[in-house]
Amino acid sequence: MRSMIFTPGHRHDLVAKAIACGTDAVIVDLEDAVALEEKPAARAGLKNLPRANIPMYVRTNAIETGLLWDDVVAAGQANIDGLVIPKAESADVLREIDGALRALEMANGREVGSITVIPLIESGLGVRETFNMMSIGGRFAAAHRWRRARRPRC
Repeated sequence: MRSMIFTPGHRHDLVAKAIACGTDAVIVDLEDAVALEEKPAARAGLKNLPRANIPMYVRTNAIETGLLWDDVVAAGQANIDGLVIPKAESADVLREIDGALRALEMANGREVGSITVIPLIESGLGVRETFNMMSIGGRFAAAHRWRRARRPRC
């Protein structure tokens, strides 16, 4: 992936605009871009995201917020390609996310492992635990490949 556009999770009009920009992926943000009181509606709206010919990801809230699991369930029931997990620092948490997604995929008739997870490394502890987190394998992927990025047309 060369370019990813983040859009607020409660603004589907901006999601559609991002899709039209020519980006390589759209990240629907439930974390920083959505006020706390709007998060439940943003989660509920994931089922109504516009379809695209590019990958659609959902950035969840971090584990310490207490909002992660509601985000994982809502995203796992939507027709998305993956999750972006902020402030990833624990292989154990990622294993729990894998288990939750496995159950959601099975319950919703999706192929097990079809929802990719991109952990965002944002702290020293995350850096230290990167090997353990990425050793889980399967659905977990690195978000960035170092190469010259192209700019989207928006």
